[in-house]
Amino acid sequence: MAQGEPTLILDIDSSSLGACILEQGEMPILKSVKRVPIGTGETRDTSALIPLLKEALAAILPTYAKEYPKLA
Repeated sequence: MAQGEPTLILDIDSSSLGACILEQGEMPILKSVKRVPIGTGETRDTSALIPLLKEALAAILPTYAKEYPKLA
């Protein structure tokens, strides 16, 4: 990854979706860190989590559109 190119990082688990932008430089910087709930954490069935994840992604990804991440 080139220095300074923003990277979108997604952290998906059974109870939440986290996202942030990583900017590389002398020191890596995390910015625009957000986390949204997607369930109770008890559901492990993929077919049950996918609709919840789609809703969470639709809610959180527009936040990062203006960042123009180069990698995701």
